[in-house]
Amino acid sequence: MIIWLTSYPKSGNTWVRIFLSYMLSDENTFNINKTKIYQFPRRLNFEGITQNIDDGNEFVKNCIHAQSKINLDNKFKILKTHNAFWKNGNYSFTDLENTAGCIYIVRDPRNIITSIKNHYELSTEEALNFLKNKKNIIGIVNNIKKGNDLPTIISSWKNHYNSWKKLETKYLLVKYEDILIDPKKEFLKVINFIEKISSIKFNKLKIN
Repeated sequence: MIIWLTSYPKSGNTWVRIFLSYMLSDENTFNINKTKIYQFPRRLNFEGITQNIDDGNEFVKNCIHAQSKINLDNKFKILKTHNAFWKNGNYSFTDLENTAGCIYIVRDPRNIITSIKNHYELSTEEALNFLKNKKNIIGIVNNIKKGNDLPTIISSWKNHYNSWKKLETKYLLVKYEDILIDPKKEFLKVINFIEKISSIKFNKLKIN
């Protein structure tokens, strides 16, 4: 079963991911190349399912199939994603058969504008429109590269934030600004949530 570590882009997802990867490792230092938390989607997730994952329609149709493949080992795992919890006809990003819970990281959208502006080299107005675009997709869509790798349907900031609350699963909201103020308290909240809904255990002495 998957515990989703999800957020709109530039909201602190990587920060939480690095912390959790370190907490899950047996090492006393963190190596990003040895992360235990991978991003979804990855190409290997769709191997044997579709031969044209660069096509946006194929991605939409096969997201849940790819997750079912990931869950064949019957183990709990944490996956990072920037996808909104979208629905398209009979298809959706995920479902309750594949999802154990969701950790949603939210950041003040006024600060995201600056990060989006710098990351994509946009004007302030363009960055604002990026956040407001209900049809926003990053990655490769129908073989057209738009920034990252595979399609990531993020929609607008508002839709993204509200969408994950509609998935009736265990849900934890973490505020980026709260992590800045008291990271130990917020990270402890995250690992307690994970331990409560899964069989994953942490050595909490490593938090310091």
